[in-house]
Amino acid sequence: MDSKEIIYEELMNRMKKGVCPICDFVEFRLAEALERFLYEGINTPHTRAKIEWTNGFCNHHAHRLSELGDPLSHAILYHDFMNNVMKDVPDKKSKTDRSNHKECFFCDIQKSNEDDYTKAFLEFYQNEEFSSRYEQENSPLCVPHLITIQKIRFANKKTVSRIVEATMEKYKALNQHLSEIKRKSDYRNTHETWTEEEKEAWKKAVFTFNAHPGIRP
Repeated sequence: MDSKEIIYEELMNRMKKGVCPICDFVEFRLAEALERFLYEGINTPHTRAKIEWTNGFCNHHAHRLSELGDPLSHAILYHDFMNNVMKDVPDKKSKTDRSNHKECFFCDIQKSNEDDYTKAFLEFYQNEEFSSRYEQENSPLCVPHLITIQKIRFANKKTVSRIVEATMEKYKALNQHLSEIKRKSDYRNTHETWTEEEKEAWKKAVFTFNAHPGIRP
């Protein structure tokens, strides 16, 4: 399969997981990139130079990378990072802000993937198989990615409207579960059993409203 077919199949399959399919695919690719960097990128001079030039990683991705372990790789990286700090911070003439991580290597990868998958979702929605799967499954786009789709320039307005309409139906269903949590938490109704959907609804609402941790559309 070519890259477009892979993205199509990945998004289709992730509609069965109960979360934003774009978020889930972006997270999968990020996890791949983090692991690949530790096993390959750390020994690639070009990649190392780029990361040092952009002053390491943002807070989120620095901690994500550290969760994978690998003391040696981190020692190699942070030995260089700390040397730069000790060189630049005491130097009053230095214009380098060592607290700035706006051009994080992994942020760039993540943002590029988000852009690709969001545009692909809009394009694929004109395929009946794709749109029917989304409308049938309980995996709403998160609010940030839905709004991103609305802002895509020159997008087919009818397709965008269909996506928004289908997603609003999913949001209504989620909000109904949240209403039931509120109702059943009232002392007069605490004898009522929560459904499996209600047990997970509050967590799902966090992901739906905010997107996956670290996502910044």
